Amino acid sequence: MLAAGAGHRTLTLGSGTYYAPGSLVVVIRTPGPGRVTDAAELRIGIDLDSDDHQRLTHAEFPEGAGRYVPTDFTSVPRAVLLGEIDAGIWHTVDSLIPLDAAGLTVAPLTRPDAVELARAISAAVLVATRDNIPGVLLSRAANEGRDLLAASPAAPRSDSHGGEDPLRLRV
Repeated sequence: MLAAGAGHRTLTLGSGTYYAPGSLVVVIRTPGPGRVTDAAELRIGIDLDSDDHQRLTHAEFPEGAGRYVPTDFTSVPRAVLLGEIDAGIWHTVDSLIPLDAAGLTVAPLTRPDAVELARAISAAVLVATRDNIPGVLLSRAANEGRDLLAASPAAPRSDSHGGEDPLRLRV
C-alpha cells in the first residue's frame, strides 16, 4: 500500500517483513531450585519509550498479571538474567551466548490478543521524502503495479569477482 502525506511517500510491505513470525517472544528465567516466582509478585519489563513494546506487554501480561517495571526492550534478557525483572517481551536477535546457556527460557507469545497484535504490527514500512529519488521510485513502482521485492535479473558487474549484486529493488 502506497500512501503520501506531509511531503513523504510510504510503502507498507507485507505481514512479517519487520517482525518475522515468532520473533517476538517472552523471556523468563529457566525454572529451577531457588528460582520460584510468585505470580502475584511477577516483575514484568515494559519499555515506556516504545509504543509497540507497551502494547505487546499489556496484551501478553494484562493488568493484574504482575507489576510493570520500566525496562529498555533491548535489555530484557539482561534484566531477567540480573534479576531486575522476571519476564519481558523481546524481539529476538542473534546472540553470541545462547539464552538457554545463560539460564533463560524463550517462549512464544501465548495470549490471543498478543499473538494477533504481533501479526498486526509485523509489516515494514518504507518512507521517503516525496521529491528525492527513493520517493520518486516508490511512486513510479506503485503506479506501475510493480513488486519492489521481486528478483531482478543479474546485471553484469564491472569488478573481477563476477557474480550477482545483492538484493536490488526493481524499478
